[in-house]
Amino acid sequence: VLFRLEFEFSHTIFLKHLRVLLEASSDGEEVNTADNFNEIYYSLKYEGDILFTRDSIPTRYEIKSELSLEEPGVIGPPFNFTFQIQNLGYFPVRDLQLNIEIPEMTKNGNQLLQLFDFHIDQ
Repeated sequence: VLFRLEFEFSHTIFLKHLRVLLEASSDGEEVNTADNFNEIYYSLKYEGDILFTRDSIPTRYEIKSELSLEEPGVIGPPFNFTFQIQNLGYFPVRDLQLNIEIPEMTKNGNQLLQLFDFHIDQ
């Protein structure tokens, strides 16, 4: 016997597992009835459909060697980064953490940039 089970899960109720019990019986005499029973246990995992994008104005920033000759504290024009995370899926995402490291200094200790402001919007 071959059969197929299809499940459609709710978008609002989350389950930790799926359990299917199968049992077959017959009218005849059976020596071992334990082989007529099967349990299928499957842990469910929900995938988050997360989109991460980055934008910058200007789109690139060139660092020239002659800038190192300028007086300390003089930094070039503003360079703005925008990072955005969007949940495109059905399921809520909890405890999302984003770590962004932006180097302020070169490995030789020269100031590369100076952070002036940041804004976080839900």
